[in-house]
Amino acid sequence: MNIQPNSSALRQYIPPEKYFQMQEAQRSRSYIGLPLNFINEENIKSRIAALEALEIEGFVYVGEKNWLQFYLDNNRSFDFENYHDWVLFNFENFLQLDFEVSGGLGGSDQTIWQTELNTEGLVLPFSQLQNLAFLALDDLEILIGGDAEALHPALAIKAFEFLHNLEYAIFDIPYQPSGGGQVSATGVDVSNQTDPCRWELNVISGYGSEWDFTIVNGVAFRY
Repeated sequence: MNIQPNSSALRQYIPPEKYFQMQEAQRSRSYIGLPLNFINEENIKSRIAALEALEIEGFVYVGEKNWLQFYLDNNRSFDFENYHDWVLFNFENFLQLDFEVSGGLGGSDQTIWQTELNTEGLVLPFSQLQNLAFLALDDLEILIGGDAEALHPALAIKAFEFLHNLEYAIFDIPYQPSGGGQVSATGVDVSNQTDPCRWELNVISGYGSEWDFTIVNGVAFRY
């Protein structure tokens, strides 16, 4: 989905296999996970230029470029030296998300934060990514783990990535509804602190049955 400024003007259709190869190639080059106050400005600008070169090809690597540019535009503010701070800022100011405590996670100290995402105008318009088993994306319930004070930084980062790639993830789900009916995606659950790469896509059938697909590194499972 286009969940950050300028995304809709930049992203072009890229076949899923190539898309995820490009994404993985950037992980080791990315400044995500590093505090920017330890990185000199010329290196940051060089990384921005590399990400802009990918954007010419229609590929946007999560929110890294917008974060780096925002950090420089705000005089290298300590408030945004970490990627997760920009992600939370983008959630609140671009997506207008208002998180509220949903509850605890059975027997743990983790708090679940919940919000609703209006997907109007955010869905990637690429017909090549249509999964015929799924109806068009509508409003989604977003669940992200954290503590009593805030979202967990690693889970917020992963939630951004999963939403950014959501149409690609749904496209690769090998699901055939019984009776020819379609299902709707209703929510995204990113609350697994043990393995933040593992998330749940909540769906509902036309008959009212609800279940989850567990997605790990783009591969979906239904237990």
